[in-house]
Amino acid sequence: MNRRVGIAAMLVIACVDARRKKGYCQRDVQNDPPNATAPAPSARTPMAQPPARVALISVGQPRHVLTRPLVVSRFRDMRRSLGGAVDLFMLVVDDGTPIDLRNVKELYAATAVRRASAAYQKSCGPHTATGHDEPRRFATQASHFRDAYELVVAWERKRDPYDAIVKVRPDLVYLGPFPSIAGVTRAVALGVMTRRRPHLNKNDHIFVCRRDACETYFTHLARLWDACNVPEKFPIPPQKLLFPNNSELSNELLPVPYTIARPLCIECVRVACCDAPVCTGCAVPFLAGHYESCLVLDDEYRREQGT
Repeated sequence: MNRRVGIAAMLVIACVDARRKKGYCQRDVQNDPPNATAPAPSARTPMAQPPARVALISVGQPRHVLTRPLVVSRFRDMRRSLGGAVDLFMLVVDDGTPIDLRNVKELYAATAVRRASAAYQKSCGPHTATGHDEPRRFATQASHFRDAYELVVAWERKRDPYDAIVKVRPDLVYLGPFPSIAGVTRAVALGVMTRRRPHLNKNDHIFVCRRDACETYFTHLARLWDACNVPEKFPIPPQKLLFPNNSELSNELLPVPYTIARPLCIECVRVACCDAPVCTGCAVPFLAGHYESCLVLDDEYRREQGT
């Protein structure tokens, strides 16, 4: 067991080092929000009231940031901004990070917390690779989405169903309140994952759905993989398989101000408008407006760990 934990820790360190080399922690970019038109958040006629009962799902690897004070406090603020009664369901995917689930449940005031294995799904046909966004790795991620969704379904069997579900990653830092989800059928967060405009509607960091419009997102790809009934050639990006029959075309784009936390920094560069490939603020200008406030949070985050 200690050897496996040691290997996992070395992999995390290697990943952190690679990300630093790629510039994810850089703070000296020239943030130049564009004047040109860009994809705007979707317009809708909101309901009189937001959903009264919301299931908030946090699913993914803790990446050594899940219990960091700033990550926890910003998550709490985001949760409050959703309004209504919000129950939290957490699926923590084992990545070698030392995690006490009882402590996590208390920190986050979660309704249910469960640990999931990081073991990859079985190979299907030619799909054996497990690199970033490779089919087998992405199918494993989709299986975790399904497992987290089933936590909600099991809870609903004992109580009334929720009005909406909000799914997020556990390693996100929120730079402001969550936008209203009143009237949303299905929506994804705008930006951060990619700056390529054709793929903005496939963001898998954050997904929001009216309760009767949720199941396909959480179960479709996992079911296909279970039956080895997946395309011989996966689409690029693989997130498209979360939205069968081109349903991503009807996804609303929510202006959620957020970025990703890493062990050494908050990735403020993701919200900036700059030339680096990781910057998404040029394609999504509202994010660039949060760059300076993100740097303030990054200062606090680094002070927490003494870097």
